[in-house]
Amino acid sequence: MTEKIKLIGVLALFFSLFGGGSAKAISISPPVMEIEANSGDSIERVIEVGNGTDQERSYSIGVKKFEITGEEGMQSFISVEGDDDFGLTSWIKYEDEKIVVPPMGSNKFVFTIDVPENADSGGHYASIYFDTGTPTEDESSDGNSKVGVAAQIHSLILVRISGEIIEKAEIEGFGIEKAEKLINRIPVQFIWRLKNNGNVHIRAQGNIEIKNMLGEKVTLLDANPKNYRVLPGNIRKIESWWGDSSDAGEDKSSFFQEAKKEFDNFAIGKYTAKLDMVYGKDNGNFLSKEINFWIFPWRIALIFLIILICFAITAVLMVKKYNRWIVKKHIKLRQ
Repeated sequence: MTEKIKLIGVLALFFSLFGGGSAKAISISPPVMEIEANSGDSIERVIEVGNGTDQERSYSIGVKKFEITGEEGMQSFISVEGDDDFGLTSWIKYEDEKIVVPPMGSNKFVFTIDVPENADSGGHYASIYFDTGTPTEDESSDGNSKVGVAAQIHSLILVRISGEIIEKAEIEGFGIEKAEKLINRIPVQFIWRLKNNGNVHIRAQGNIEIKNMLGEKVTLLDANPKNYRVLPGNIRKIESWWGDSSDAGEDKSSFFQEAKKEFDNFAIGKYTAKLDMVYGKDNGNFLSKEINFWIFPWRIALIFLIILICFAITAVLMVKKYNRWIVKKHIKLRQ
């Protein structure tokens, strides 16, 4: 294999998670570490490594760069050999190449970040990984080594160096998933995309306020429920649900099952959804976007229409029957 190989971290923990992660009974805490520093600083931090097995385990340690690919937040980890990189991976220092963790216990891994005097301001990103030494994949195509993504667990290190910080973001789009289809009931899935045009990672916070056609507030949603962070130069797709997402979809529902769902999650008419977000070090930057959408529970409407037609037909028949009875009675009285 080449010296630098991108490993897609399908089992690595994404930014937004805050608990310990696990892979092959290994856990780490924290999985994401945000650090603020100045040029020339030396910062010490600790990662706690847990062993969920009944045997002593030894995990090798290493450092990699990481990148985000795609708007879903997929991580790519990039091996760095020797002095090939002069960024955060070269600033991270530690004494031991392995850590031994007792059965059903934990051990602390201590490392320092030595920030150079000439470090660029803004965001710098790397990961410290712990390798179980038990690859799960077959040998690579060149036959030289094994690639075991599942054998590694990463703690992501996000460092913000003070100085000329640029915090700039925009909302790339805000809408409703599958908006081309008729929305017949709640839940409604809102999709918005946050683009980071600055030089440091951001995490936007805010709400989606929904109002009905009378201007009354119906509900207030967390616009970033998973606390996604967005790295510089990236776009992140973020989802928020009005209603229970597990009740979404109608592909497998019969007409009457879906009609019942429309009744249980009843909403009708024109609605307005306003996205209001803040971001930045002191939440001093604001973003806003607004959309309109319609909800029409057509199955309930169809059932109601059928009942109304049946009632109307019944009423007409009853009136005709009554008229015939009146006519017959009148004729009988004249005889």
